[in-house]
Amino acid sequence: MVNLVRNENMKIYRRTRTWILVGFMIALVLFVNIIEWHSDGKQSQGEGWRVELQQEKEHRNELLTKPELAEESRTYNLQRIALIDYHLEKGILTTDGTMWDGINGSASMVLVITVFTIIIAGDILAGEFSTGTIKLLLIRPANRLKILIANISLP
Repeated sequence: MVNLVRNENMKIYRRTRTWILVGFMIALVLFVNIIEWHSDGKQSQGEGWRVELQQEKEHRNELLTKPELAEESRTYNLQRIALIDYHLEKGILTTDGTMWDGINGSASMVLVITVFTIIIAGDILAGEFSTGTIKLLLIRPANRLKILIANISLP
């Protein structure tokens, strides 16, 4: 099984289009982070973050006064107010506009990475059929599930 996975990885990284997709994914993550940093990440210097947190706290307190607010939203706003109070009391900066905020934002790009993985795996499997090498893989003692898993497994 390990040899099958190693063989498929060698096939993947030998192709130019794999490196193009990897480069495209890296460029997309960087582009999204730069755009987000420029639009949201203008965190105030000095004590400006305290003013921003106070404004958010006031806004959330106003939301809590509305009687039509759902119970889940009420609970979330109460938790957020408690977190804001903790940040203000201890003097802890929020993660807004930091590298960690960008990393958390990039986690939402899992769908794009999954689509690229499916494209690469489908291309490899179709390539095996078009070149006829799938027959050589299927007559070996490895069962079809192991071959399919080896074709799909991407690092």
